[in-house]
Amino acid sequence: LVVSMSKQVQITIGREALGHLATHRWARSKDNLADEVDAAKSIVVVTETGAIMRVVALVTLRVEDLEGRTLMQIGKWDGREVSPAVQLPGVKQETDELLA
Repeated sequence: LVVSMSKQVQITIGREALGHLATHRWARSKDNLADEVDAAKSIVVVTETGAIMRVVALVTLRVEDLEGRTLMQIGKWDGREVSPAVQLPGVKQETDELLA
């Protein structure tokens, strides 16, 4: 639901959620996350249990052939090595990016 709201509303909700984090324990992470919230790169919310959650909109692609076999990503390359990552291929949806 929050993902579909305006960028300014997402930032306001994120700032409020970050106010619930204890300052001393999460100071550096909180500052980094606050920068992401202010730049509208991350959405942060408070759950019903009071936990802080970072919300990300993902777009995945499911491709099947006529025999029902599904295309899957089986690993990720970080520039040095491959690590296992079995999942549907996809990317993080950017702010203001619409699906067509």
